[in-house]
Amino acid sequence: MIKQKYFLSSLDDEYLDLVDLLDDLSMVNSDIKFRKKSNYKYSQSERKSKIDDDKFASYTQAIIQLEEQKKRLEAKIDSFPPLPVLPSPEPLIKISGTVDEITYTKALACFDVGAYTTMQEQLERKCNRDNIGTSVAMVAQVLAGSAPHVGKTDNVWQRDKSMYVQGKIDGKPFAGWVETADVQPGEQVMMAAVPNGDGYMIYAIAVPEKNIVYLPPKCRRSKKSGIISDNIRAIAMMHVVLSPFFIIILFMSRGFLNSFLFIFIASVFLGPIIKYRIDRREGPYWAFFQKIDDVLHLDGYTPMTLWKLKKNGKRP
Repeated sequence: MIKQKYFLSSLDDEYLDLVDLLDDLSMVNSDIKFRKKSNYKYSQSERKSKIDDDKFASYTQAIIQLEEQKKRLEAKIDSFPPLPVLPSPEPLIKISGTVDEITYTKALACFDVGAYTTMQEQLERKCNRDNIGTSVAMVAQVLAGSAPHVGKTDNVWQRDKSMYVQGKIDGKPFAGWVETADVQPGEQVMMAAVPNGDGYMIYAIAVPEKNIVYLPPKCRRSKKSGIISDNIRAIAMMHVVLSPFFIIILFMSRGFLNSFLFIFIASVFLGPIIKYRIDRREGPYWAFFQKIDDVLHLDGYTPMTLWKLKKNGKRP
């Protein structure tokens, strides 16, 4: 029988995780190969025993079970939604209407700036999948580092909990990624989208009746108000952060003015630097939110995040 170490949690995870699925598939393939090779060598051997017969008979049973797990893993990998395409390959447009049908697939996907892909890359990956099979193509992409939503390690590209939403609005198909969603058939919605064949690739869903908008992970409104005021705020926040050090330096040097000047200069120097780094990191997300806002006009709407949905007692 297969031991506990072969329990594959990726098959039962609430959110599909392509990295874990591929890791488990690699492990299962390696184990199947090892057991088959061992069985073959033993079958060719002239030195056999009852103990070894039982051992390699259990290997055969294990191979059968591992082959079943392999099929389940490949089916899960094949069912993984199309990769996020960020930023949008074309200018966003507004579509509105009644949701005819809608389904959700929970998955971990990468929405980091460094993982943004293009429509051309998306089409190339689709062609590869159509030609050689999804499972093999997905593995090849990961090994080549070309599957952006997977990331090379958890420490490089963060995978976020998200939902792949697909359905029909006024008879036309739509699909896309958002952080979470709670939209039901029959609801009136607005969507930020780009044309995609006979349907739409969507990037946001707004529900006017609820004043709620569902956005991709990390996509948020900028809190910038102006260069001068933002820098002043950054300096003030840095001064607050460094205040404990001011007390320590004051206690050690017993010089109030020198201690205050040191902390003030450090705040003036570090505050804008940290602000610049934050702006550089968050800028693409702010810019993308602005593109969505330009077509949906989201003043008065509340962005619904996974955390807010859980806080309201609803399961995403």
